[in-house]
Amino acid sequence: MTGFGIALMCFFFIPVFFTPAHRMIFPGTFMAADIIGNDLRIIVLYASSFFKDGVSPYASEYYYYPPFTVFFFAPLSMFPHIGAFILISLVTFILYLMYLAFYALRFSGNKFFTPLLIFFIVTGLLSYGFQFEIERGQFNIIAVVLCITAIYFFHYKPKLRILAYVLFVLSVQLKIYPAIFILLLVDDWHELKVNIKRFAILAVVNILLLFILGTGIFSDFFNNVCYYSVNPISWTGNHSISSFITLVTQKSVERLGMTQLAWTAPFAPAARIILLAVYLITLFYVITRIYKRSEKGFNNLLFFVCMIGALIIPSVSHDYKLALLTLPVFLLFNDFENLWNAGKDTAGKVLIIFASFLYSSLLFSYTTKPVYLSNNFPFLFLLLFVMIYLNSNLRKKSVQPRI
Repeated sequence: MTGFGIALMCFFFIPVFFTPAHRMIFPGTFMAADIIGNDLRIIVLYASSFFKDGVSPYASEYYYYPPFTVFFFAPLSMFPHIGAFILISLVTFILYLMYLAFYALRFSGNKFFTPLLIFFIVTGLLSYGFQFEIERGQFNIIAVVLCITAIYFFHYKPKLRILAYVLFVLSVQLKIYPAIFILLLVDDWHELKVNIKRFAILAVVNILLLFILGTGIFSDFFNNVCYYSVNPISWTGNHSISSFITLVTQKSVERLGMTQLAWTAPFAPAARIILLAVYLITLFYVITRIYKRSEKGFNNLLFFVCMIGALIIPSVSHDYKLALLTLPVFLLFNDFENLWNAGKDTAGKVLIIFASFLYSSLLFSYTTKPVYLSNNFPFLFLLLFVMIYLNSNLRKKSVQPRI
């Protein structure tokens, strides 16, 4: 609550009530599109055009979703746009509640709703990221709930593993980036042959499904993805590594007025590689630690680190994906309660408050933040390291003998 309160004061009360104009100024949460559910409208339009007129959805460079989405959203063309938007919004809301409540209880081991979980559910539902997801008619929550359901079946319902694999493949075919969560489809990291075989089969199936509309459509899809990987949509609300580096090195003059950063432009490619390498090192560290400790089953920290990767690695990663962070952060904070009660670890408690502030800052829109803090990549990257450190510290505390 302390961390959240600081973020609330910095990114809501001060910019809204304590303004130079000496009046309340309530900025828009984000730049809403002229048509509600505009992303959904575009997807359904391209899907309909493909089946009616044979027009490739990738004729427009703005379509970079996997080919399977054409099949998935085509039935919505039978509804008027507002009807399709209402349907997707209702499905998204229900699945998000399931994501925040059902899976939070299952993966945390709690039998009842704790005050901490209620806090995360309420703030998640009111968050800027979730509002943005609904406003655009996006389907990140749909894709990730399919993926987390697959992970749940894999670990807790072994008889349903075939269904788990099907759901995982569907999630990847909707958004591609859920592929990183394949690292959670592991029982025991010591079973290298079994894990490699599982990874290989799922990878082959997913690659083959990218050709579901033919080799020509796949080629168009691949070209669009490559284009956006090199030329990211760089704006304040894109928290990917690529977008952040572009904002700092190329758009800092026009966005931030920081002319002293103009000289950094030639170093942008190297900076992207370095930041990606640092993330991959943290991911490797977490997996190595799980391997050395012979930990089995679902791992909260690995889930969190994979989620950070899903948010910052794709070059197009807009802020509506921030709503996905709620569950993995809750699971780690649920573990940190033991650290908080372990004794007089002042540094650990300060870092927990700092981690709470970092996460809570992601609940508020860039429109109420100072321009140099408006992009969320730095908050996400800092949160990654703080959470890993706290989780490691928690482990150390847990193995100390009680006197």
